[in-house]
Amino acid sequence: MYQNPEALLSQTQLAASLGVSSRTVQRYVRLGKIPVHRIGPVPVFRWSEVSAALGLGEAPGRSQTP
Repeated sequence: MYQNPEALLSQTQLAASLGVSSRTVQRYVRLGKIPVHRIGPVPVFRWSEVSAALGLGEAPGRSQTP
């Protein structure tokens, strides 16, 4: 998927990465479960911040080094 956990993701990209709908991402934002940034009116997300907020591991597509 993406290699940089600091890259900005759209709501659709984040939903796909989490395996949820865009509506669920909207709900998480509204409930304060995940941090959101805005570029004008457009919500964008950093995987590193979202994964930390939800207690997830590394960004999808990244492998762990033993």
